[in-house]
Amino acid sequence: MTHALNIRDERFTAQETLPAWALMKLAKSQGSGDAMQQVAGLHDFLMAILAASERNRFERFMETRPDVTFEELETAVGALMQAYTTRPTERPSRSPAGPMPSGGSSRVVSLSRGTVREEATSSMAGQPPAS
Repeated sequence: MTHALNIRDERFTAQETLPAWALMKLAKSQGSGDAMQQVAGLHDFLMAILAASERNRFERFMETRPDVTFEELETAVGALMQAYTTRPTERPSRSPAGPMPSGGSSRVVSLSRGTVREEATSSMAGQPPAS
């Protein structure tokens, strides 16, 4: 499945995976109190998530449609972010994740007097991993 940024009637191919550094820079810019820094951060993020081959076409599209609102851009980016986060990165394994811990209790002893207490622990506690 190819990711895309959809604005109005146009579809722009996006990066296959979400660029982590671009997302971090966007978060930093959005946390500033400076509106121009926030807008610049959104611009840089859009350029980073678009496939390199789509960046010029996207800029031409935006320049010929000055009525595209920030809300439309935010909605398009939000939909793309949703697609990135809901798509599994790999197929789930059919094998079990491992043994299920069973509850039990363990004695915890401190060097201070009168501080012995029982605590629930896993049955795997203190056992070496299976080979």
